[in-house]
Amino acid sequence: MNRKESAANNDGSLPAATGQEEAKTFESVIRLHMKWAYNFAYRLTQDHFLAEEISQESFIALYRGWKKFRGESTFRTYLGRIIINLWHRYLKRKKRQDSLRVVLQKNLPVEKETPEKAFYMTEKGLQLREAIERLPARQKEVFILRCVEGMKISEVARLLHCQEGTVKAHLFFALEHLKEYLKK
Repeated sequence: MNRKESAANNDGSLPAATGQEEAKTFESVIRLHMKWAYNFAYRLTQDHFLAEEISQESFIALYRGWKKFRGESTFRTYLGRIIINLWHRYLKRKKRQDSLRVVLQKNLPVEKETPEKAFYMTEKGLQLREAIERLPARQKEVFILRCVEGMKISEVARLLHCQEGTVKAHLFFALEHLKEYLKK
């Protein structure tokens, strides 16, 4: 079984299908990855409605490019790249309108309670979320992918189309900025 035929699993590859079979397969892929796509978009945007819009648009873009996926990366890397592209498009559009505002909300959707997520909801967690929101876009993306999503440096590099050293540098500066913000 090749990479494209094994996709309805968590390994992240896309299946090859046609017609009605393709629609059913795509529907199962959506069900399998929608929560992850939404959570990732939310961590980038800190806005429930925008995260929902971006995650839905990512699946529309995925469907349009369904046959372009070559299996050279995991499905989450591919979907994550689509989400980041949509996020960048949103930021550019907001910047052109000169009204980029980020809305911080106290409630973060959680799948299950973990010590990290419990901390995220505390006063210190709110300060950390505000500090993360102040990071430059690329540092924020790297920090969220590496530290929140738990991706490996190599996966983050592939997703962001850059070298591992670049990811490490962005992560270093993100951590330095966060330390500085949290001292205040």
